[in-house]
Amino acid sequence: MFFAARILVSVAAATLIPLAASAQTSLPDAIYYELPGMANVSVSPDVTYRTVNENGRDVALTMDVYRPPTVRSGQRFPALIFVHGGLTLDQPRTAKDWGIYRSWGRVAAASGLVGVTFNHRMTTNDNVDVASGDLRAAIDLVRKNAAQWNIDPDRLCLAFYSAGGPLSSVPLRERPPYVKCVVLYYPFLDLEHLRTQTQSRIPQRARGLATRLFASECDPARSSDSSTDPPGNGGAGCDSSAQRVC
Repeated sequence: MFFAARILVSVAAATLIPLAASAQTSLPDAIYYELPGMANVSVSPDVTYRTVNENGRDVALTMDVYRPPTVRSGQRFPALIFVHGGLTLDQPRTAKDWGIYRSWGRVAAASGLVGVTFNHRMTTNDNVDVASGDLRAAIDLVRKNAAQWNIDPDRLCLAFYSAGGPLSSVPLRERPPYVKCVVLYYPFLDLEHLRTQTQSRIPQRARGLATRLFASECDPARSSDSSTDPPGNGGAGCDSSAQRVC
């Protein structure tokens, strides 16, 4: 089975033009430059792709779909699905509404693609399994509604940003033939800490050992027993290079 995975970090500047003064108030403010047609793309907002139960209530997970400004009947475009970075537990799951992702969706559509942004449940707790299910559900709906959204269901690209990087393990491991491109944009990928840590920090039981192993990086005046530190605290006696363990 053929699968093309491309690791790309690029900036498309050649065709960018400064925002017209009249467009600056109507477009998201995350991208200062505009591709021709960005202001005229067709947007289908807040489409529910999955409903999950959280604390006894149903919660809708939603996506936005950005289509090129000019579409002929029956025309199909490749889809570019943007996977945002992980949020902290107390952040609202509204990443698709951030200016940067609204801008990326418009850039994709103005470039002759269908841009898809969606909210998922990946957090800095590295709950990869939960968020992987969200990613699969989002892809399934994109392919199911391909005709309605003028998408070629066999030409998808997935772009993973920042702490959303671990979710790239889904297409890289499963290698679905309809995923033609994988983009990792400043991704966080190292999950080795999950062997000994929870919630992206060393648990209480491992703190004492970690402090002894990396004592040279910590303030010598600090006690070697860091079990009194609040969970998730890097420790006042550590410099920035040692906060992961001290």
